[in-house]
Amino acid sequence: MKTEFINFGGREIQLGGSCTWQNINSIQCPYYGQMNWSVHKTLESAQNSIANQLAFSLTNKGGKVVSEEMVEVIFEDTETKAKKWFTILLV
Repeated sequence: MKTEFINFGGREIQLGGSCTWQNINSIQCPYYGQMNWSVHKTLESAQNSIANQLAFSLTNKGGKVVSEEMVEVIFEDTETKAKKWFTILLV
């Protein structure tokens, strides 16, 4: 389903007209990438979720990681880090 904005953390974020919902808390914008998010009670839970998501992408979708890095972001006026990875599907 196409969308021009998302409600993220209680705020409306404008995306433009080319983005589509892929799943709950997952949006894809062609040529700009895909983003998903979740809320966790602990850092360990968040780290497990990231590891499981990457393993799923590689195992169930036949993907290969091309690059993986931690990037600096500012969220809620707080400096933090996010994991960024690029995968390709092997068809």
